[in-house]
Parts: sequence; C-alpha cells; structure tokens
Amino acid sequence: VARVEASIARHGLCYPILIDAERRIINGHVVWQAAQRLQLKTVPTIRLDDLSEVERRSLAIALNRTAETGSWDIEALTLEFQDLIDLD
Repeated sequence: VARVEASIARHGLCYPILIDAERRIINGHVVWQAAQRLQLKTVPTIRLDDLSEVERRSLAIALNRTAETGSWDIEALTLEFQDLIDLD
C-alpha cells in the first residue's frame, strides 16, 4: 500500500478502480486503501453493471492473477530506463 500511495502522491491516481453495481471493488483494493490513506475525496471508477456474481468473482481472480504470470521484456525495459536516465 505504501508504494502505491507514494506513486499516487507523485503522479496522481491515473487509472480507475473497477466496481460492480453494488459498488463493491472488483479490482483496485490496494489503490483504494492508498487513496484513503491520502484522504482523497474522490477516485476514478468504472462500474460494471452487467456481471453475474460468478463473472464478477472470476474477473477479480483473473485480473489479480495476470500480474503474477507476466514477465518483463528486459530489452524494452533496459531501453526505457536508459531513456529516463538520459532525460535526467
């Protein structure tokens, strides 16, 4: 939460939290916690009204699992960091 909080403090909240029709968080729990710690009055959300309970829960699992199974493109990451270093 502290890392996300630091990112939001520096860059703002740049992507929405996904919620369902009952305003339950589908994806973005850590972002929500960080926003609360920063005492933000509003946060961007996308409301997904048409999901069944099974679809909502499946989507939540899938979105959380995607980050775990991803991998870095080391060459692209190296180029990005080099550009950032060049830009100071």
